[in-house]
Amino acid sequence: MGPQAGPSNLSKAKKPKGKDKKPINAGKIKKTTEKQRVVELEKAAVEFVAAPDLKSFNDLPISEFTKRGLKKAFFKEMTDIQAKSLPETLALPVGVPPR
Repeated sequence: MGPQAGPSNLSKAKKPKGKDKKPINAGKIKKTTEKQRVVELEKAAVEFVAAPDLKSFNDLPISEFTKRGLKKAFFKEMTDIQAKSLPETLALPVGVPPR
């Protein structure tokens, strides 16, 4: 075995700085953020206490996408049956069938 090529001074050899960390994937951040929003929304729905005069869909703990869709379809005010049933339905934990 003969001499090996390489830096003559090992202490001066270039070491990668901060390259051990993987780059942050924007898609992964978006998924994590979306999951956090869903968890927060589920918690808000379970803890939601409806006011007796509840009429607007905007007052419900539903996603912004749902609110936007309702608005595009010109649904702003709930019917009496919706105002009574939706808060109770939203309060059910995920995966629990209604009674």
